[in-house]
Amino acid sequence: MKKTFVAIITVALVLLVASNSIQSQPSFEEWAKADMQAFDEFIIADEAAHKAYKAEVEEKWVEFQESSKEEWVTYGSGKDTKAKVNFEKGFIEIEAIVEASDPNPIQKAQEKLALHIEELVEVGDESEEKTASGVRELAEKKLVELKKMMPGTPDAKQRTDQKIIEAEEIISTVSSKISAGFSVLGNLLKTGAGHVVNTINVKGFSKTKAAEANVTEKSFTGKDGVERLKISVKIPMVPDHLRVRAERFLPAVREFCEKYELDVAMVMALMHTESYFNPKAKSHAPAYGLMQLVPRSGGLDANRFVHNKNVKPSPRFLYKPRNNIELGTGYLCKMRTNEFKKVTDSQNA
Repeated sequence: MKKTFVAIITVALVLLVASNSIQSQPSFEEWAKADMQAFDEFIIADEAAHKAYKAEVEEKWVEFQESSKEEWVTYGSGKDTKAKVNFEKGFIEIEAIVEASDPNPIQKAQEKLALHIEELVEVGDESEEKTASGVRELAEKKLVELKKMMPGTPDAKQRTDQKIIEAEEIISTVSSKISAGFSVLGNLLKTGAGHVVNTINVKGFSKTKAAEANVTEKSFTGKDGVERLKISVKIPMVPDHLRVRAERFLPAVREFCEKYELDVAMVMALMHTESYFNPKAKSHAPAYGLMQLVPRSGGLDANRFVHNKNVKPSPRFLYKPRNNIELGTGYLCKMRTNEFKKVTDSQNA
């Protein structure tokens, strides 16, 4: 009897706590309203920070240049350098400004240019690098296991040897990508000797290119009243830069196209049109990344469909290629299966 009474009290307490919890939880409408308000507040704060940053740049440069889907624009930490990476035409233009009164403006500008080149090459995607490191580790373990095997027949030995070759090729390919640091500019720049520019040899490359810089125009006066000179250098990407970038993102596109039953060629063509395979692409919408997702609309719908999360993806999340491709293909699948489910002709879907 005592045990029964304790059990009843326990159940009653659980129900009371659950009831209070349910009563204290906001309704879906209230939660959605609060979520939208929080996102709006984030946008307002982000726009205010951007406005302040823009004003700081204009003090020196007079005009501020935004990134676009074709061009990724960055300013150096001291706002004395600006890089324009043109993914459509395949070149990088880096400019440095120095005070006209400086006794040695060219040398100072070249030092700043070299530093910005190094910063550009080192900008990468940590998530891709971690994935690649995991793949290499698995391939290396498999290689060790294969080399320990003692095949009983010539046919078995041939199959084992072939698997060893395949494992070695995987290790070699992934290792070369890791050495490039998964830079946004990975495999897009080469030294005069024809070597791919990576985080290991970038210092020599940056000094060589910075030494080619010249004064591009007469001095100008910033909004801060200081007279400055502008020194710039233009660096071409490899001739097949578009193919190089497309191949980098093709494995992820294939993976998610298979998952969502989409045509690989169609998705690659869409990505080319939307961003020229520029992972840092940004439009005025604002839309972000390779497949140009807008956080509060397509990005939110895709997150609900793919991850069952009623959360707007952040720009930082969308700038990561794999995240962008997953949500982008998921959004296309959602559109096809929901909004256009009555369309039976795949050519019109």
